[in-house]
Amino acid sequence: MKRFVGMIALMLAVFMMSFAQTVSVQADCVAGDTTAPAKVTNLQPNAVAASSIIYSFTLPSDASTLQSVDLRYSTAPITARNWASATQATGEPAPGVSGATQVASLSGLSPSTTYYAALTVSDSCGKVSVVSNVASFTMLATPPIKDEVLTFSWTKNTDGVTTGYNIYYGSASGKYDYVAKVGDVNMSNLIIACSSGKEFFFAATAYSSTNEESDYTPEVPYTCP
Repeated sequence: MKRFVGMIALMLAVFMMSFAQTVSVQADCVAGDTTAPAKVTNLQPNAVAASSIIYSFTLPSDASTLQSVDLRYSTAPITARNWASATQATGEPAPGVSGATQVASLSGLSPSTTYYAALTVSDSCGKVSVVSNVASFTMLATPPIKDEVLTFSWTKNTDGVTTGYNIYYGSASGKYDYVAKVGDVNMSNLIIACSSGKEFFFAATAYSSTNEESDYTPEVPYTCP
């Protein structure tokens, strides 16, 4: 049953497989904090295409504010021993608060190739977590259409009830065939397979810890270039 007010608006920006410079946040180091951030244990791929991937993980606990994420990938299984030789990704998102779900993406990967990814998280005291679990994924074969990353943002609810958000989408207005559960964030990426002129329609909802869900936001249409 839907019990709380829907989100105000969903905004869409389009990026053709590009990344910004790596960003980290600035915050005070808690005095006496000598413990590194906890190990991330649930890094996982959420959407895999031919040359790009969306991944998610839960930000670890730490007494100090989390500072940055160091994501690396390789075509060989990643271990603590070969961590330094794995390819360092660019454009990792600035971390949110401990316990939040973090979503980001990789691009420029080779079709039909198996990759392995892992990450570490550092805090504002300069301490670094151990290497996370290793997530493996095989890219899809080269499609006749192009992958496109769509970035959505919205204003988070302040109702004290909302614990996360869903993005619904499909190829017909008002009919959503897919849903991406993106967690308690105010921005998320989706990968869609685009052919020129194809239309997609997007809307978002907020949900609570008891899986109650708000009404949809006003619909956002998008036509592939």
